[in-house]
Amino acid sequence: MITLSLTTIGTSTGTILPKEMLARLKVQSGDTLYAIETAQGYLIRPSRSNSMLAASSSRNTGTPSKRSRNDPGGGGTH
Repeated sequence: MITLSLTTIGTSTGTILPKEMLARLKVQSGDTLYAIETAQGYLIRPSRSNSMLAASSSRNTGTPSKRSRNDPGGGGTH
């Protein structure tokens, strides 16, 4: 189990995900995560488009894609 702490980020509240968790989810800064409510609590899953872009980029170049923060997910590699 990974424990996450809440912190103030500007006028919002957020958390920082450890590198190990990001790697396991196969996400990076700027990617979209979904919090799905279940009977046991919340399940955090990456967006399908995150994994599709990473898989596509890995096949083409051998490295994960890097997207601009302003790119909502459809912009390919930069």
